[in-house]
Amino acid sequence: MRTKKKEMSASTNLFCTFYRKLKKSDQNLIRFFERKSEKSHYYTVHGSNALFIGEEYYRTLETVKKMGPKGKELDSITVSVQMFASILRDLLLVKRFRVQVYNNRGTTQSEWKIIKRGSPGNVRDFEEILFAGASSGSSNLGVWIDSPPIVMAIHLIQEQETLKIGVAFCDSTLHTIGITSIEDNSQLTTLESICVQMGARECLILAKNQIGKMLNYSYKKATEVLQRCGVVLTERTKKEFPYKVNSTDLEKDLSVLITNSQSSKNKDQNSNKFSLQQIFEKHSSSLPAVNTLVSYLGLLDDEQNNGTFRISTFDPMQKMRIDSTAFEALNLFPSREEHFNQSKSQFFTNDQDLRGSSLIGLLNRCCTKIGSRKLSLWIKQPSIQLEEITKRHLVVESFVQDNDLRMTCRDIHLHNFPDIPRTNNKFQRGTASLSDVIRMFQVTQEIINLIQTFTNSELNTGEEENDNENDSKIEIDEDNESQDNKGKFGLIKERYIEPLIKIINSLSKFIEMVKTVVDLKAYEKDREYMINSEYNEDLAELSENRESILKKINKYSSKIKNTFKSLPPEKVYFENSKSHGYYFRVTKTNHKHVRGHKDIIQIENRKNGVKFTTKKLQKMNSQLNEIQEDYQNIQEDIVNGVITVCQGFGSFFDQLSEIVSEIDVLLSFATVATESTLPYIKPAMLPMEEQKVVLKESRHPCVEVQEGVTFIPNDLSVNANSSFVFITGPNCFGKSTYIKQIGMIILMAQIGSFVPCTEATISVRDCILARVGAGDRQLQGVSTFQAEMLEASSILQTATKHSLIIIDELGRGTSTTDGFGLAWAISEHISKKIGSITLFATHFHELTSLSKSVPNISNLHVSSMVTKNTVIPMFKVKHGSSDQSLGIRVAEIVKFPQYIIENAKLKHKEIEKHENELKRKAKMRLLQEIENDQSQSQEKELEEEREKEIEGGKQLILDFLTGFESIPFDQLAPRQAYDQLVKIKDGLLKNNNTFVNKIITETIGQID
Repeated sequence: MRTKKKEMSASTNLFCTFYRKLKKSDQNLIRFFERKSEKSHYYTVHGSNALFIGEEYYRTLETVKKMGPKGKELDSITVSVQMFASILRDLLLVKRFRVQVYNNRGTTQSEWKIIKRGSPGNVRDFEEILFAGASSGSSNLGVWIDSPPIVMAIHLIQEQETLKIGVAFCDSTLHTIGITSIEDNSQLTTLESICVQMGARECLILAKNQIGKMLNYSYKKATEVLQRCGVVLTERTKKEFPYKVNSTDLEKDLSVLITNSQSSKNKDQNSNKFSLQQIFEKHSSSLPAVNTLVSYLGLLDDEQNNGTFRISTFDPMQKMRIDSTAFEALNLFPSREEHFNQSKSQFFTNDQDLRGSSLIGLLNRCCTKIGSRKLSLWIKQPSIQLEEITKRHLVVESFVQDNDLRMTCRDIHLHNFPDIPRTNNKFQRGTASLSDVIRMFQVTQEIINLIQTFTNSELNTGEEENDNENDSKIEIDEDNESQDNKGKFGLIKERYIEPLIKIINSLSKFIEMVKTVVDLKAYEKDREYMINSEYNEDLAELSENRESILKKINKYSSKIKNTFKSLPPEKVYFENSKSHGYYFRVTKTNHKHVRGHKDIIQIENRKNGVKFTTKKLQKMNSQLNEIQEDYQNIQEDIVNGVITVCQGFGSFFDQLSEIVSEIDVLLSFATVATESTLPYIKPAMLPMEEQKVVLKESRHPCVEVQEGVTFIPNDLSVNANSSFVFITGPNCFGKSTYIKQIGMIILMAQIGSFVPCTEATISVRDCILARVGAGDRQLQGVSTFQAEMLEASSILQTATKHSLIIIDELGRGTSTTDGFGLAWAISEHISKKIGSITLFATHFHELTSLSKSVPNISNLHVSSMVTKNTVIPMFKVKHGSSDQSLGIRVAEIVKFPQYIIENAKLKHKEIEKHENELKRKAKMRLLQEIENDQSQSQEKELEEEREKEIEGGKQLILDFLTGFESIPFDQLAPRQAYDQLVKIKDGLLKNNNTFVNKIITETIGQID
């Protein structure tokens, strides 16, 4: 015993020495040490990491123990395998930490090596743990857990006054790589839009100390944007993030990774190479980012990645852009903190709370994981294509009108639908099993049924029928087209039915293979995953032996049941389990009837009864196990062959996933619309140029579903002639809710959803920009006023005539006069120069006077009712500006001392008079500055015009002299010479050049 303790002590000391020699990690890196043996499996965490795990997940430091020699003890905590999975999910997907797992592959405690590593954007090593149980179904609870782990890389290039950014991003779990390149402004608003649109979790960037001085400002702004978007920053060295990349070498690397199906889309064998060349030529600034991304994720190190990735380009301008402020202000997604109940380490279970907390919580009634991910993507990337938006609305309307179709699709066809991309990924990586093969086969059968349901729906007034529902191939009846199919069913047929039929036809060989090779009857009967015994002679023999043993077992079970004279046979239960095989069970009450029987061998004694067996039954169980082991060994090679064949169908399953996910999202929209107690309607969509938004009785979609809320609907009507709206009124009376609900309704319309109104006409918006709240960013050293001005600056640089701008207070982080002056100037600039549809909630009531001088500005206010004892918010938005200030009135109602009230009224009048004078002067000063700027601008324009006139005049004079010199006076009659002179004179004077006129006037007098 002493020797063993000494060995353990020496081993512990070696480990402590090893741990202290490790490079000091940052606070966002947690190191786990895997301890695995034949008898146990667990993890340990040490040092400051151990204290963090104890406090954060065990809620006590009593679980933290000391290890190592006295005076050099090391804090340590033990983590079970189950707890490790829970902690890992929270660290990587919620807190966005980095994780390393060490394993001791040597013989001493100093030979620990990293075997797994993960970061917010790279979870490949932990996929099986993180997404365990996520193969089917959907829930609002998995918004953060199931969202794709996107990692991006950015490459900054400064060319004189232009900042170019090369961007690459990768989803290593769904095997997609994206490339884009942009030119951005000083606030990097396009980069911010990309971060929001892609939902990136991590970004690779060249380390600050290795970047050139010219890029210092751009680097600082880029890091600010990334942090504002909640993206974890990972710095790389110049060696890891080289400035120049050999495009030919990178092309070869990517050619190894991309799928054969992607290259087969083109005609010749070199077409995929050519497409990569096109991408590289168009986005050459992105090549260092792509190279760094591939290296960081180690994609080329794993041969299982070969031929499994798809590469594409991404244009952020082809989707609605949403800045990070608008993303948070509109509550599109729940925050990670509110979504994860850290005190219990589990997710919220109250769906009502989730629906009221965010837009995705409200709209995510999807049945599938792929549908939930598609919805998440659409919310981040709303469409700006009018035709696409209109088609989505028509499909949703079809599902709303046909209840049977909607319910059948949701409750039958999409119920328990698997996560196709992740299952397909398992096939491509060679980690799939026979259960995955059967699951994908079931998908094909469900899709055939889905096609039949669509075809037989009430929408199909053409009465098309398909009798091939049991066939693996489906014929398209091109001759049965009718005029009725040009409506909603025609759209569904074109968008879903025909593509699904083609995919099923392409999968016909897969379907036939599964029917031939897999024992589907065994799965349906006992949920066993077996190869069909008829497919192989050895399997056929084993199957016969198995059936023979099972018959003997069943015959023997009947004999034993009738052995106990005092106990009826039906009271002796014959059961089967993986741990015991076949066995008998009786209740505890009936145990006395079998106790003491000479052949009985007791196995277990539990609440549900006593389990027992016999020597003969044990022998038959052993024989059966041997047969099943032999069966499994033989079928293993066959299963591997089947999985290899399945890899060739990956592209078709990807296409299937895209279509099914869209159907699921649109069904979700229809479900939300039909189950709402108040009406959701299909909005009438207009082109951007129409510049019109009209909403009747609009409601905030999340607030109205909250428990105990009776929502007051409000209207909005804006167009090109009234695009800018001030909303005034007291705090907590509904201004913020009103402007946010308008933003949410427009976004809902552009992703294809119905909207909570009784009438809605909306012209497509190209982006939603917001300046909301008065918060600072203390960790970034940004004050409240700085934050306001940065957001306002971003809006002014990004907004177009076709944007939606939401401003909730501006200029409150500084003095009243400065704040008012800035709010006035910014409002005037937006309304006059940009022309965006703008909703501006403010307490500067004087801003409403702008409507007198700027014709496209109008005023709204939130109403209230003041009684003797209280102030009642009416939450109703009415035309005109607010005509009352209620601060002192509220103080009176809550019984402030009368002398304070009187003093407040007196000071209010004095300050109001003083502020009015200051605001008048500030306004005049701003107007004077604007006039001066305009005057300077006009002088500059005049100077440029004068220079152009001089240069043009010089050329005219030169032409005149050249023409004069070319006249042969000695060869011409006087009249002819005169005509030639008149001609070149007219050429000199016809442009009325001021420079020429001035010279002529000063030399020969006034020109005739």
